[in-house]
Amino acid sequence: MDRNLRALSIGAAVRALGTSLLGPFLALYLHNVLLIGYAMVGLLLFLFGAVSVPFSMAGGLLTDLLGRRSVFLWTLVGEVAAFAVLGWSISVGSLAGVVGSAFAGSIITSLGNPANSAYLADLAEGHARTEGFMWQRIGHNAGFAAGTAAGGLLISALGFALVVYLGTAVLLASTTYLVLVLDPSAEDSRIRDARRTGAVVRRDRATHRGPRARLGAMARDRTFLELTVGMSLLALVTGQWSVVFPLFVNSIMHISYGWLGLGLSLNGVLVVVAQPWTTRMARGRRHTTFALLGLLLYVVGFFLLAAADTWSLFPLEVFFGVVFLLTMGENVEAVPYSTLPSNLAPLTERGAYNGAFSAVTGIGYLLATLWGTAGLSLFPNPLVLWTILMLPAVPGTLLITHAARTMAPAADRA
Repeated sequence: MDRNLRALSIGAAVRALGTSLLGPFLALYLHNVLLIGYAMVGLLLFLFGAVSVPFSMAGGLLTDLLGRRSVFLWTLVGEVAAFAVLGWSISVGSLAGVVGSAFAGSIITSLGNPANSAYLADLAEGHARTEGFMWQRIGHNAGFAAGTAAGGLLISALGFALVVYLGTAVLLASTTYLVLVLDPSAEDSRIRDARRTGAVVRRDRATHRGPRARLGAMARDRTFLELTVGMSLLALVTGQWSVVFPLFVNSIMHISYGWLGLGLSLNGVLVVVAQPWTTRMARGRRHTTFALLGLLLYVVGFFLLAAADTWSLFPLEVFFGVVFLLTMGENVEAVPYSTLPSNLAPLTERGAYNGAFSAVTGIGYLLATLWGTAGLSLFPNPLVLWTILMLPAVPGTLLITHAARTMAPAADRA
């Protein structure tokens, strides 16, 4: 493996370790310590996600104009600063500081994600690119699992503020490591040379466009648009994994917090263990086929939950079986989700394409929160509930299938 790809995976693991010392417990801090009601906590979490959508697009455009490595590393520095301010805000009990630094962190992360994807895509082609995204995902999940476990223990012993300061130190270490070891990609070098000379060669004049021209070009790329909208509709379905699933399992199926926590831990372990096998299985196959296979696993899993609750069929056993199915669906979906935008993008516009894809699919995941909770409120029958929640899968499947017909075969191969 290219040493820069290896460094990205290591950096992703350490970075996820730092952020997850607090991230999964932020809602608890807002409610239990700052005494914010559940509804307001939910609204804040929704807004943290919503504010990131336009900045994903902006980050993609900046990536193509300023360089992948520089944008990515500067956003990591910003993330360290936001986490440090969050720790100070918690130490003095400032609600404005906590909310402001959390918003800033969400924006900074959104700016950096397209640069990260474009940089990785510059380093590898074909299946090597798919594997690069795989190892970064594995690193992130391993760090997240360790950070969540450590955070739960350390918050009880040290308190929220000290744990956030510890997370800041971890983020500073991962950022320093990446600054020292990551080399500029070939496209980074070309952008740097063009900016250094203050001139744009004839080839660049044809291929490097301003933000408005880039957005216009993407708007005319029908294959990319169909895929992106299709994947955002799939996100309305798959997003129920983190929205309705735990609520349904705990509140409707009456599975305890302990069993729920154990099942979610199984999810983290399966990602680390099974993602390499899933990615190897994808080699040479169509990304769009894998997207629809992942969707099928989600749909089957959700309907099994509905059946188990409707007819009281081994609810605990079905719960763990569904966790397995949903995690495998997540692993399968991760292959096209991480790689296809870069495969479809022109070399000089990988940042813009990744930013647009993240923004639109991010809207799908945000709407999943509203779609799922509204469904829980309106449809008490489990089979009706999950049928309604699965409806976006139909137009999503049609759009992805049509996009696959017009997609270059090489771009659609994992």
